[in-house]
Amino acid sequence: MDIVLTDEDIKKVRDVFPQLNCEVRNGRIWGTLEFCCWYDSSSGELEHDSQHREAIHDSYEVEIKFNKKDLFGFPKVYETSGRILRFSTDSEIELKDLHVNKNDCNSCCLGIFPQYQWQGATDFILKKVIPFFYWQSHRRIKEEEPWEGHVHGDRGIEDALALVSRRSKGRNRNALCYCNSGKKYKKCCYQKDSILRSSLLKVKTDRRKSGINH
Repeated sequence: MDIVLTDEDIKKVRDVFPQLNCEVRNGRIWGTLEFCCWYDSSSGELEHDSQHREAIHDSYEVEIKFNKKDLFGFPKVYETSGRILRFSTDSEIELKDLHVNKNDCNSCCLGIFPQYQWQGATDFILKKVIPFFYWQSHRRIKEEEPWEGHVHGDRGIEDALALVSRRSKGRNRNALCYCNSGKKYKKCCYQKDSILRSSLLKVKTDRRKSGINH
């Protein structure tokens, strides 16, 4: 199903993110994205809690374009305030190392998540867009990455595919899952790994056929 911006999306986005504007006709969301959250390394989750001592409060000017799609069919995201670009210049860090694609009008590379199921624009912003910008703020303010992500572009796709292959190859489905959840692999990460593996292979095949370079 094609992902489009709906009237229901607009209502929810305005309730949760009052500084963002929405336009169904042109399929875009834009404005100030403000967040206050911290990363719980033990759970691997980003927590929205303004009272936590490690919380980072920051904001960016963003634009989400539903008429432009990334490798996995999700709307492309752009940072329009130029903060990441300035940080890249001032710190002499290449944009690609900040997960920004300068060959695509500085679009943001939110990650490799073919297993993510679209639940609307608000869910997308909370689960995929804010984590990207939190990572940027943490990298800039604390001078370190809050978590390690895949490298940008084709290398990232290859690394993600290799990771799934390494951790699931020959693994007994009844064995305990490698993520230390205490569950059997077949009841835990097996399905996610299968989806990731097949999706990444399809993306690589499609890109090879079309001759597109990211």
